[in-house]
Amino acid sequence: MSFKRCPGSSALAQPRIEIVKCPACGGDAEVWSDEPSGTCTACGATAMRTSTQSCLDWCKYARECLGDEKYKQYESMKATVRKEALVAVASDRFGWGKRRLNSVWQLLERTEQRLRSCSEADPNVVFASVVIGFGCRGTSSGRSAEAIHAIARDVLGKLDYPPGFVEDVCELVAPADADAPANADASVVREALNNVG
Repeated sequence: MSFKRCPGSSALAQPRIEIVKCPACGGDAEVWSDEPSGTCTACGATAMRTSTQSCLDWCKYARECLGDEKYKQYESMKATVRKEALVAVASDRFGWGKRRLNSVWQLLERTEQRLRSCSEADPNVVFASVVIGFGCRGTSSGRSAEAIHAIARDVLGKLDYPPGFVEDVCELVAPADADAPANADASVVREALNNVG
């Protein structure tokens, strides 16, 4: 490594408790600053952190520091955290009960399987589009592109996604030109949403 002392080590040496909203009951869940998840003090459910959690998110030496295998494990965990946060915010927005939550998780699982054979697609954009598209299906808000775009901006804005990402999702969920040729992201999203019952 080309540094003498890890710049993130002081923050990790003294972890602190952070409070996050429990996705199950809405109560307070304690998550240590050096952990991805914690337990709700009210109901015992697992709550995932939705914000940036460690130096691994910003340090240019993260892969070198951890090694390739551990870094891949970390990236996988971050993808899980992003999906958990996305589903939690969407569930709040759409008022999903247990049945709809189970359905969206099954849909995401099928979408993830499809993504394994489509390396050109961006999983983050696809997952966000599928969740928002699923939420808008069968609702009065799901009828106009403007309404769908407003919902996408609201949900993704709460998760601090960058504007370019949000606009990509808007275009995938409610395209301005329905006859436009589909790129890899659009193909996976359309396939996923067309198979929703």
